[in-house]
Amino acid sequence: MIGEATDQPGNPSAAAARPLPSSSLLVPLLLTLGTMVLYNAALKCDFLMHDDPNYVFLNKHVLQGLTWSNIGWAFTTTFFSNWHPLTWISHMAAVQFFHLNPMGHHLLNIFLHTLNVVLLYRMLREATGSMARSAVVAALFAVHPFNVESVAWISERKGLLCTLFAILAFQAYTRYARNPGARRYIQVMVFFALALMSKPMAITLPFLFLLFDFWPLERIPLPGGSPAASPGETRFMPAFGKLLLEKWPLFLMSLGSAIVTTYAQASGGAVASLVSVPMRFRLGNALQAWAGYALKGVWPSHLAVFYPHPQYQLIWWKAFAALIFLLVVTIAVWYGRGRRYLVTGWLWFLVSLVPVIGIMQLGLQSMADRYAYIPLIGLFISAVWLASDMAARFHFKRALMGITVVILGGYAWVTHVEIGYWHDTVTLFSRALEVTPDNVVARRALATAFEQAGRPDLALPQAVQAVHLAPNISPLHRELADVLQDLGQIDNAMREYQIALRQSRYPQYDGPTHSNLANALSKANRLPEALAEFNIAIDLDNTEANSYLGRGLAEYRMGRLDAAYPDFVRAGQLGPSAQSFYWIGRVLEDRNELNSAAGAYRSALALTPGMNEARARLAAVEERLRK
Repeated sequence: MIGEATDQPGNPSAAAARPLPSSSLLVPLLLTLGTMVLYNAALKCDFLMHDDPNYVFLNKHVLQGLTWSNIGWAFTTTFFSNWHPLTWISHMAAVQFFHLNPMGHHLLNIFLHTLNVVLLYRMLREATGSMARSAVVAALFAVHPFNVESVAWISERKGLLCTLFAILAFQAYTRYARNPGARRYIQVMVFFALALMSKPMAITLPFLFLLFDFWPLERIPLPGGSPAASPGETRFMPAFGKLLLEKWPLFLMSLGSAIVTTYAQASGGAVASLVSVPMRFRLGNALQAWAGYALKGVWPSHLAVFYPHPQYQLIWWKAFAALIFLLVVTIAVWYGRGRRYLVTGWLWFLVSLVPVIGIMQLGLQSMADRYAYIPLIGLFISAVWLASDMAARFHFKRALMGITVVILGGYAWVTHVEIGYWHDTVTLFSRALEVTPDNVVARRALATAFEQAGRPDLALPQAVQAVHLAPNISPLHRELADVLQDLGQIDNAMREYQIALRQSRYPQYDGPTHSNLANALSKANRLPEALAEFNIAIDLDNTEANSYLGRGLAEYRMGRLDAAYPDFVRAGQLGPSAQSFYWIGRVLEDRNELNSAAGAYRSALALTPGMNEARARLAAVEERLRK
């Protein structure tokens, strides 16, 4: 199957120029069915407390669905340290159609992954002329466990969308390369722009197009010649330079995307400083990450949602071993450059990882499964084409077919197991702690999940461990303080809030910390201090309803009804709640405006019918009105 005659590496363009036979529709159908059946289990997964709140169920713009105002926001915001308007729009559309049913959001991710699988097959089939090899590459892409994170995590929609438009850009580029023209080039630019607006990892596409020029399009001669090269095949640099110049508009688009992305990530506080992660440790970790992606691409074991960065604990002999591994493979690829697919596949893998390899360190991770979604395609191409050539040369085609089935089956089984870990936040991050015990992100996520589930007693040890692992990270102290406040340990909570504020690198984002500290001060009956903290919180963020509600409560307790009333009203305008209407009713009742008070209590009960205190106040007011 894999070693048929059309798979010869000599001239793939000639074979690809033929129209695809109608029988080839069977392959996309099998790929579609196989991928959707495999990922069916992901439909039972829930939202996660890791990024999903910001991307979906606590994002007020996304929750409002598709409106012109929200689409405008998507194109102008750098919220959550990214500029990816198409990703925001896709989440708005998902909420529009599926509301907050996680099954619908997962279904959209599965659909996009399945579409990517089929389009990858078509892309390679059209570019190389090989149906069997293209099908195997697409099948590996469909079932590889590394890709579970990209599919089963709703927030990683951006990677799926980016890959969709990147593959479409490759298909458009293949058509352009075979028949150059302005219209075809514009199509490439459009799809490239759409990929960049989904996830900036697509900035490497112009470099990958150059690799595609080398193989399978063969627009570039072999560098340094080869034993089988003709005299006309030795002029590598002129051809390379011409094709490099051809792509200058695409490189400008990459540069623009890089500038916007750098601004978004720096302004959002996502970029680690050279003090926290010095350059020598970034380079050492980058070497280990490159090797780690390659090795896990072959043997995908001990996968986790988060791999902590070693920082100052980097083990240098591992970095040196990774360097040796990468050099050996690169040298082997150079000596085997007559098999052009080895060069394209290996460099595709290396180059497409550059934006996320950690030279510009984002967050605390050393690597991430989702970053391998596009790069693994390069390894799959090299492995499948090389295995097919070896099978044809040494006459073990049938054995290779069996090996291929075993590998696909093994990967599919591991993927099935990995999908199960993504069922919910506790299951996912408990698994991460099994793989990487000293994992501050896993501890933090578990603390958040238990806190949201109303179990601060279970959240406390996780939050304490998170602070122990990373004592200089301000949000961890704030989250520990939230848990302590829920447990009634007010003094300890206030101390942690104050530590969070002292350690904050971005005080302009500390509104929630000031607001929560103010609530703790209110519980300690330190009302003037609480009022001062609420004022700071509102100055930093005047769109947070809870800050107005909290300030109104402090003012009410201090007897300042005229100040409390507009705060309760503003809280209700920003986020209508039973609490805001209840306290509006209390102020109106104290002013003896009984009819208006009764209306406010009824509004509270309409939102929360089980609010007994509102029902009791309403009954008392109605009794007074009858008299």
